Amino acid sequence: MDRNLKSLCTLQFLFTVPCLIGQNFLTAPENGIVSGTSAQFRVSESIRDSSIISYWDDVLQEWFYFQRNIYLHDAQNREAETASNSWNRARQQWELKSYTTYIFSTNTTLCISQNYNPSTQQYINNYQILNSYNAQSQLIDSYYFSWSQAEMRWDTLNGYSYSYDGSGNRIEEVSRHRNQNGIWSFTGRKILTYDTQNRQTGSLEELWSGSGWTPFIKTDHSYDAQGLQGTETAYQWDATLATWLPAYIYQEMYLQNGETKEFIYSSWNSETEEWEPDSRGDYAYDEDENLIEYTQFNHLDNAWVGAYKNTYYYSKLNTTSRAYGHEESDIAFPNPALDWINITNADNRGYQLWNTFGQLLRIENVGSKTIRLDGLPCGSYVLLYTNQRGRRSLLHFIKQ
Repeated sequence: MDRNLKSLCTLQFLFTVPCLIGQNFLTAPENGIVSGTSAQFRVSESIRDSSIISYWDDVLQEWFYFQRNIYLHDAQNREAETASNSWNRARQQWELKSYTTYIFSTNTTLCISQNYNPSTQQYINNYQILNSYNAQSQLIDSYYFSWSQAEMRWDTLNGYSYSYDGSGNRIEEVSRHRNQNGIWSFTGRKILTYDTQNRQTGSLEELWSGSGWTPFIKTDHSYDAQGLQGTETAYQWDATLATWLPAYIYQEMYLQNGETKEFIYSSWNSETEEWEPDSRGDYAYDEDENLIEYTQFNHLDNAWVGAYKNTYYYSKLNTTSRAYGHEESDIAFPNPALDWINITNADNRGYQLWNTFGQLLRIENVGSKTIRLDGLPCGSYVLLYTNQRGRRSLLHFIKQ
Protein backbone atom coordinates (compact mmCIF):
# COMPACT_ATOMS: atom_id res chain seq x y z
CA MET A 1 0.00 0.00 0.00
CA ASP A 2 1.68 3.18 -1.21
CA ARG A 3 1.37 5.98 1.27
CA ASN A 4 3.69 8.50 -0.36
CA LEU A 5 1.38 11.39 -1.16
CA LYS A 6 1.49 13.12 -4.53
CA SER A 7 1.34 16.89 -4.87
CA LEU A 8 -1.52 18.44 -6.81
CA CYS A 9 0.72 19.92 -9.49
CA THR A 10 2.26 16.50 -10.13
CA LEU A 11 -1.20 14.94 -10.47
CA GLN A 12 -2.29 17.55 -12.99
CA PHE A 13 0.95 17.05 -14.93
CA LEU A 14 0.63 13.28 -15.02
CA PHE A 15 -2.87 13.33 -16.46
CA THR A 16 -2.04 15.62 -19.38
CA VAL A 17 1.47 14.68 -20.59
CA PRO A 18 1.49 11.54 -22.83
CA CYS A 19 4.94 10.39 -21.68
CA LEU A 20 3.79 10.40 -18.08
CA ILE A 21 0.10 9.53 -18.02
CA GLY A 22 -0.51 6.77 -15.52
CA GLN A 23 3.10 6.66 -14.40
CA ASN A 24 5.24 8.05 -11.62
CA PHE A 25 6.88 11.37 -12.37
CA LEU A 26 9.55 11.04 -15.06
CA THR A 27 9.62 7.27 -14.95
CA ALA A 28 9.13 4.56 -17.54
CA PRO A 29 5.81 2.77 -18.07
CA GLU A 30 4.96 0.18 -15.45
CA ASN A 31 5.25 -3.47 -16.38
CA GLY A 32 3.02 -6.23 -15.11
CA ILE A 33 0.00 -5.92 -17.39
CA VAL A 34 -0.14 -8.56 -20.08
CA SER A 35 -1.28 -8.11 -23.65
CA GLY A 36 -1.28 -10.29 -26.75
CA THR A 37 1.22 -9.39 -29.43
CA SER A 38 0.99 -12.29 -31.88
CA ALA A 39 -1.56 -14.70 -33.32
CA GLN A 40 -1.45 -16.71 -30.09
CA PHE A 41 -2.47 -14.44 -27.19
CA ARG A 42 -1.36 -15.22 -23.69
CA VAL A 43 -3.66 -15.10 -20.68
CA SER A 44 -3.91 -11.53 -19.49
CA GLU A 45 -5.63 -9.21 -17.12
CA SER A 46 -7.12 -5.95 -18.34
CA ILE A 47 -4.88 -3.85 -20.50
CA ARG A 48 -5.29 -0.11 -20.97
CA ASP A 49 -6.29 0.75 -24.51
CA SER A 50 -7.07 4.45 -24.36
CA SER A 51 -8.03 7.42 -22.24
CA ILE A 52 -10.15 10.50 -22.90
CA ILE A 53 -9.56 13.82 -21.15
CA SER A 54 -12.58 16.08 -20.74
CA TYR A 55 -13.13 19.54 -19.30
CA TRP A 56 -16.25 21.06 -17.79
CA ASP A 57 -18.05 23.82 -19.70
CA ASP A 58 -19.59 26.03 -17.03
CA VAL A 59 -21.74 27.89 -19.56
CA LEU A 60 -23.26 24.84 -21.24
CA GLN A 61 -23.12 22.82 -18.01
CA GLU A 62 -21.62 19.79 -19.72
CA TRP A 63 -18.36 17.94 -20.18
CA PHE A 64 -16.56 18.39 -23.50
CA TYR A 65 -13.76 16.31 -24.97
CA PHE A 66 -10.26 17.77 -24.91
CA GLN A 67 -7.76 15.00 -25.66
CA ARG A 68 -7.74 11.29 -26.42
CA ASN A 69 -4.77 8.93 -26.01
CA ILE A 70 -4.60 5.53 -27.69
CA TYR A 71 -1.97 3.13 -26.30
CA LEU A 72 -0.14 0.38 -28.19
CA HIS A 73 1.92 -2.28 -26.44
CA ASP A 74 5.12 -4.08 -27.32
CA ALA A 75 6.03 -7.77 -26.99
CA GLN A 76 6.97 -7.25 -23.32
CA ASN A 77 3.50 -5.83 -22.60
CA ARG A 78 4.70 -2.27 -22.11
CA GLU A 79 2.96 0.80 -23.47
CA ALA A 80 5.31 1.47 -26.36
CA GLU A 81 3.36 4.08 -28.35
CA THR A 82 0.75 6.71 -27.59
CA ALA A 83 -1.30 8.39 -30.33
CA SER A 84 -2.92 11.58 -29.02
CA ASN A 85 -5.80 13.44 -30.63
CA SER A 86 -7.38 16.77 -29.78
CA TRP A 87 -11.12 17.34 -30.02
CA ASN A 88 -12.33 20.02 -32.43
CA ARG A 89 -15.55 21.26 -30.83
CA ALA A 90 -16.59 23.27 -33.88
CA ARG A 91 -16.21 20.36 -36.29
CA GLN A 92 -17.15 17.72 -33.71
CA GLN A 93 -14.27 15.46 -34.66
CA TRP A 94 -10.95 14.17 -33.40
CA GLU A 95 -7.84 15.62 -35.01
CA LEU A 96 -4.23 14.50 -34.91
CA LYS A 97 -2.23 16.12 -32.11
CA SER A 98 0.91 14.20 -31.12
CA TYR A 99 2.61 10.83 -31.23
CA THR A 100 4.78 9.44 -28.45
CA THR A 101 7.18 6.51 -28.77
CA TYR A 102 9.02 4.64 -26.00
CA ILE A 103 12.32 2.90 -26.72
CA PHE A 104 13.37 0.39 -24.05
CA SER A 105 16.80 -1.04 -23.30
CA THR A 106 18.22 -2.92 -20.32
CA ASN A 107 18.79 0.12 -18.11
CA THR A 108 17.16 3.01 -19.97
CA THR A 109 13.87 4.18 -21.40
CA LEU A 110 13.68 6.90 -24.04
CA CYS A 111 10.41 8.74 -24.56
CA ILE A 112 10.13 10.71 -27.82
CA SER A 113 7.17 13.03 -28.34
CA GLN A 114 6.24 14.60 -31.68
CA ASN A 115 3.54 17.16 -32.47
CA TYR A 116 1.40 17.04 -35.59
CA ASN A 117 1.71 19.99 -37.99
CA PRO A 118 -1.57 20.38 -39.94
CA SER A 119 -0.01 22.62 -42.59
CA THR A 120 2.64 20.07 -43.58
CA GLN A 121 0.59 17.05 -42.42
CA GLN A 122 3.70 15.69 -40.73
CA TYR A 123 4.87 15.05 -37.19
CA ILE A 124 7.74 17.19 -35.92
CA ASN A 125 9.92 16.54 -32.89
CA ASN A 126 8.84 18.14 -29.63
CA TYR A 127 10.72 16.72 -26.63
CA GLN A 128 12.54 13.64 -25.30
CA ILE A 129 12.84 12.20 -21.81
CA LEU A 130 15.67 9.75 -21.15
CA ASN A 131 15.42 7.70 -17.95
CA SER A 132 18.22 5.53 -16.51
CA TYR A 133 17.76 2.75 -13.93
CA ASN A 134 19.99 0.83 -11.54
CA ALA A 135 20.10 -2.94 -11.05
CA GLN A 136 17.06 -2.72 -8.74
CA SER A 137 15.05 -1.01 -11.53
CA GLN A 138 15.03 2.24 -9.57
CA LEU A 139 15.11 5.49 -11.50
CA ILE A 140 18.48 7.17 -10.94
CA ASP A 141 18.69 9.81 -13.71
CA SER A 142 16.30 11.65 -16.02
CA TYR A 143 17.15 14.11 -18.78
CA TYR A 144 14.74 16.34 -20.65
CA PHE A 145 15.58 17.34 -24.23
CA SER A 146 13.82 19.99 -26.28
CA TRP A 147 13.87 19.98 -30.08
CA SER A 148 15.31 23.04 -31.83
CA GLN A 149 13.62 23.24 -35.21
CA ALA A 150 15.87 26.11 -36.30
CA GLU A 151 19.08 24.17 -35.59
CA MET A 152 17.54 20.73 -36.25
CA ARG A 153 18.97 19.19 -33.09
CA TRP A 154 18.06 18.15 -29.55
CA ASP A 155 19.04 20.47 -26.71
CA THR A 156 19.43 19.15 -23.18
CA LEU A 157 17.53 21.48 -20.86
CA ASN A 158 16.99 19.77 -17.51
CA GLY A 159 18.44 16.86 -15.58
CA TYR A 160 17.25 15.02 -12.48
CA SER A 161 19.08 12.54 -10.24
CA TYR A 162 17.65 10.31 -7.51
CA SER A 163 19.12 8.36 -4.59
CA TYR A 164 17.61 5.70 -2.30
CA ASP A 165 18.08 4.14 1.13
CA GLY A 166 18.58 0.47 1.89
CA SER A 167 14.81 -0.14 1.94
CA GLY A 168 14.38 1.24 -1.56
CA ASN A 169 12.84 4.54 -0.46
CA ARG A 170 13.75 7.57 -2.51
CA ILE A 171 15.55 9.92 -0.13
CA GLU A 172 16.89 12.66 -2.41
CA GLU A 173 16.00 14.31 -5.70
CA VAL A 174 18.29 16.87 -7.32
CA SER A 175 17.41 18.95 -10.38
CA ARG A 176 19.76 20.82 -12.70
CA HIS A 177 19.41 23.12 -15.69
CA ARG A 178 21.67 23.52 -18.71
CA ASN A 179 21.91 27.07 -20.09
CA GLN A 180 22.55 28.19 -23.67
CA ASN A 181 26.30 28.07 -23.07
CA GLY A 182 26.12 24.42 -22.14
CA ILE A 183 26.83 25.03 -18.44
CA TRP A 184 24.93 22.96 -15.89
CA SER A 185 23.80 24.47 -12.60
CA PHE A 186 21.69 23.24 -9.71
CA THR A 187 18.08 24.42 -9.53
CA GLY A 188 16.47 22.46 -6.72
CA ARG A 189 16.82 19.65 -4.22
CA LYS A 190 14.29 17.58 -2.29
CA ILE A 191 15.12 15.45 0.76
CA LEU A 192 12.58 12.86 1.93
CA THR A 193 12.22 11.00 5.24
CA TYR A 194 10.31 7.82 6.16
CA ASP A 195 9.08 5.90 9.20
CA THR A 196 9.72 2.25 10.07
CA GLN A 197 6.81 1.23 7.82
CA ASN A 198 8.48 2.96 4.85
CA ARG A 199 5.79 5.63 4.77
CA GLN A 200 6.92 9.13 3.95
CA THR A 201 6.98 11.33 7.04
CA GLY A 202 8.26 14.55 5.55
CA SER A 203 10.23 16.36 2.88
CA LEU A 204 12.34 19.47 2.50
CA GLU A 205 12.61 21.28 -0.84
CA GLU A 206 15.46 23.72 -1.35
CA LEU A 207 16.43 26.08 -4.15
CA TRP A 208 19.96 26.75 -5.36
CA SER A 209 20.98 30.38 -4.80
CA GLY A 210 24.25 30.21 -6.73
CA SER A 211 26.38 29.67 -3.66
CA GLY A 212 24.27 27.36 -1.52
CA TRP A 213 20.88 25.83 -0.81
CA THR A 214 18.05 27.95 0.61
CA PRO A 215 14.85 26.49 2.09
CA PHE A 216 11.69 26.69 0.00
CA ILE A 217 8.95 24.24 1.07
CA LYS A 218 8.78 21.57 3.75
CA THR A 219 6.04 18.98 4.31
CA ASP A 220 4.88 16.86 7.24
CA HIS A 221 3.00 13.60 6.59
CA SER A 222 0.61 11.80 8.93
CA TYR A 223 -1.64 8.75 8.64
CA ASP A 224 -4.68 7.45 10.49
CA ALA A 225 -4.54 4.21 12.49
CA GLN A 226 -6.59 2.27 9.94
CA GLY A 227 -4.36 3.28 7.05
CA LEU A 228 -7.32 4.77 5.16
CA GLN A 229 -6.21 8.40 5.15
CA GLY A 230 -2.98 10.30 4.70
CA THR A 231 -2.35 14.01 5.19
CA GLU A 232 0.44 16.14 3.78
CA THR A 233 0.81 19.58 5.36
CA ALA A 234 3.12 21.99 3.56
CA TYR A 235 4.87 25.13 4.79
CA GLN A 236 6.68 27.76 2.73
CA TRP A 237 9.78 29.54 3.95
CA ASP A 238 9.46 33.29 4.46
CA ALA A 239 12.97 34.71 4.24
CA THR A 240 11.89 38.13 5.51
CA LEU A 241 10.32 36.74 8.67
CA ALA A 242 12.81 33.85 8.82
CA THR A 243 10.02 31.40 9.58
CA TRP A 244 7.83 28.73 8.02
CA LEU A 245 4.30 29.78 7.03
CA PRO A 246 1.38 27.43 6.21
CA ALA A 247 0.96 26.80 2.48
CA TYR A 248 -1.41 23.91 1.75
CA ILE A 249 -2.90 20.66 3.04
CA TYR A 250 -3.27 17.65 0.78
CA GLN A 251 -5.41 14.77 2.09
CA GLU A 252 -5.80 11.37 0.46
CA MET A 253 -8.46 8.83 1.35
CA TYR A 254 -7.89 5.17 0.50
CA LEU A 255 -9.93 2.06 -0.18
CA GLN A 256 -9.33 -1.16 1.77
CA ASN A 257 -7.17 -2.47 -1.09
CA GLY A 258 -4.89 0.55 -0.83
CA GLU A 259 -6.09 2.41 -3.92
CA THR A 260 -6.75 6.13 -3.63
CA LYS A 261 -10.46 6.97 -3.70
CA GLU A 262 -10.36 10.73 -3.09
CA PHE A 263 -8.08 13.66 -2.37
CA ILE A 264 -8.79 17.18 -1.12
CA TYR A 265 -6.36 20.05 -1.59
CA SER A 266 -6.75 23.12 0.64
CA SER A 267 -4.69 26.30 0.73
CA TRP A 268 -3.98 28.60 3.66
CA ASN A 269 -5.78 31.96 3.80
CA SER A 270 -3.43 34.26 5.68
CA GLU A 271 -6.17 36.86 6.20
CA THR A 272 -8.70 34.55 7.86
CA GLU A 273 -5.97 32.20 9.10
CA GLU A 274 -8.02 29.22 7.94
CA TRP A 275 -7.63 26.37 5.49
CA GLU A 276 -9.85 26.82 2.43
CA PRO A 277 -10.63 23.93 0.05
CA ASP A 278 -9.38 24.47 -3.51
CA SER A 279 -9.59 21.18 -5.38
CA ARG A 280 -10.91 17.65 -4.98
CA GLY A 281 -10.19 14.50 -6.97
CA ASP A 282 -12.38 11.39 -7.14
CA TYR A 283 -11.19 7.99 -8.39
CA ALA A 284 -13.41 5.21 -9.76
CA TYR A 285 -12.35 1.59 -10.41
CA ASP A 286 -13.82 -1.42 -12.18
CA GLU A 287 -14.20 -4.93 -10.77
CA ASP A 288 -10.59 -5.69 -11.73
CA GLU A 289 -9.37 -2.68 -9.68
CA ASN A 290 -8.37 -0.78 -12.82
CA LEU A 291 -8.67 2.99 -12.60
CA ILE A 292 -11.49 3.83 -15.01
CA GLU A 293 -12.12 7.48 -14.18
CA TYR A 294 -10.45 10.35 -12.39
CA THR A 295 -12.54 13.51 -11.89
CA GLN A 296 -11.22 16.77 -10.49
CA PHE A 297 -13.41 19.52 -9.01
CA ASN A 298 -12.68 23.11 -8.05
CA HIS A 299 -14.22 24.71 -4.97
CA LEU A 300 -16.10 27.85 -6.07
CA ASP A 301 -18.73 29.81 -4.13
CA ASN A 302 -18.87 27.14 -1.42
CA ALA A 303 -19.64 24.39 -3.95
CA TRP A 304 -17.64 21.76 -5.82
CA VAL A 305 -17.68 22.44 -9.58
CA GLY A 306 -16.44 19.98 -12.19
CA ALA A 307 -13.16 20.97 -13.81
CA TYR A 308 -11.35 18.04 -15.37
CA LYS A 309 -11.96 14.35 -16.06
CA ASN A 310 -9.88 11.49 -17.43
CA THR A 311 -11.67 8.30 -18.46
CA TYR A 312 -9.72 5.09 -19.10
CA TYR A 313 -10.74 2.16 -21.30
CA TYR A 314 -9.45 -1.41 -21.06
CA SER A 315 -9.76 -4.71 -22.87
CA LYS A 316 -8.95 -8.32 -22.07
CA LEU A 317 -6.77 -10.07 -24.62
CA ASN A 318 -6.93 -13.76 -23.71
CA THR A 319 -6.39 -16.81 -25.92
CA THR A 320 -9.63 -18.70 -25.43
CA SER A 321 -12.03 -17.60 -22.74
CA ARG A 322 -13.36 -21.09 -22.00
CA ALA A 323 -9.90 -22.61 -21.73
CA TYR A 324 -8.93 -20.29 -18.91
CA GLY A 325 -12.28 -19.84 -17.24
CA HIS A 326 -12.94 -16.33 -18.54
CA GLU A 327 -16.22 -17.04 -20.26
CA GLU A 328 -17.25 -13.36 -20.25
CA SER A 329 -13.95 -11.94 -21.47
CA ASP A 330 -13.83 -9.65 -24.48
CA ILE A 331 -11.56 -11.27 -27.07
CA ALA A 332 -10.66 -10.51 -30.67
CA PHE A 333 -9.64 -13.49 -32.80
CA PRO A 334 -7.89 -14.38 -35.01
CA ASN A 335 -5.34 -11.74 -34.21
CA PRO A 336 -3.54 -10.84 -36.44
CA ALA A 337 -6.45 -11.13 -38.89
CA LEU A 338 -6.79 -11.27 -42.67
CA ASP A 339 -10.33 -10.84 -43.98
CA TRP A 340 -12.45 -10.96 -40.83
CA ILE A 341 -12.29 -10.88 -37.04
CA ASN A 342 -14.54 -12.35 -34.36
CA ILE A 343 -15.48 -10.44 -31.19
CA THR A 344 -16.68 -12.56 -28.31
CA ASN A 345 -19.23 -11.12 -25.91
CA ALA A 346 -20.38 -8.42 -28.36
CA ASP A 347 -24.02 -7.32 -28.55
CA ASN A 348 -25.89 -6.01 -31.58
CA ARG A 349 -25.62 -2.27 -30.97
CA GLY A 350 -23.03 -1.57 -33.64
CA TYR A 351 -19.39 -0.56 -33.45
CA GLN A 352 -16.81 2.05 -34.45
CA LEU A 353 -13.52 1.25 -36.14
CA TRP A 354 -10.52 3.58 -35.69
CA ASN A 355 -6.91 3.52 -36.79
CA THR A 356 -4.15 4.34 -34.31
CA PHE A 357 -3.86 7.89 -35.65
CA GLY A 358 -7.32 8.63 -34.28
CA GLN A 359 -9.14 8.58 -37.60
CA LEU A 360 -12.65 7.12 -37.60
CA LEU A 361 -12.86 4.64 -40.47
CA ARG A 362 -16.21 2.96 -40.07
CA ILE A 363 -19.46 3.28 -38.10
CA GLU A 364 -22.03 0.48 -38.04
CA ASN A 365 -25.33 0.87 -36.21
CA VAL A 366 -26.03 -2.87 -36.22
CA GLY A 367 -23.47 -5.02 -34.47
CA SER A 368 -22.09 -8.42 -35.34
CA LYS A 369 -19.68 -10.81 -33.66
CA THR A 370 -17.97 -11.26 -37.04
CA ILE A 371 -16.60 -8.12 -38.68
CA ARG A 372 -15.34 -8.01 -42.25
CA LEU A 373 -12.05 -6.24 -42.84
CA ASP A 374 -12.36 -5.74 -46.59
CA GLY A 375 -10.58 -2.68 -47.94
CA LEU A 376 -8.50 -2.04 -44.84
CA PRO A 377 -4.75 -1.69 -45.35
CA CYS A 378 -2.38 -3.70 -43.16
CA GLY A 379 -1.80 -2.17 -39.75
CA SER A 380 -3.13 -1.73 -36.20
CA TYR A 381 -6.75 -0.86 -35.44
CA VAL A 382 -8.99 -0.12 -32.49
CA LEU A 383 -12.58 -1.39 -32.25
CA LEU A 384 -15.07 0.38 -29.98
CA TYR A 385 -18.27 -1.54 -29.22
CA THR A 386 -20.70 -2.49 -26.44
CA ASN A 387 -20.34 -5.92 -24.86
CA GLN A 388 -23.13 -8.13 -23.52
CA ARG A 389 -22.70 -6.67 -20.04
CA GLY A 390 -23.63 -3.27 -21.44
CA ARG A 391 -20.13 -1.83 -21.04
CA ARG A 392 -18.26 0.05 -23.74
CA SER A 393 -15.14 -1.90 -24.68
CA LEU A 394 -12.04 -1.25 -26.76
CA LEU A 395 -10.04 -3.97 -28.46
CA HIS A 396 -6.83 -3.70 -30.45
CA PHE A 397 -6.20 -5.97 -33.40
CA ILE A 398 -3.77 -6.20 -36.32
CA LYS A 399 -4.71 -6.74 -39.96
CA GLN A 400 -2.09 -8.54 -41.97
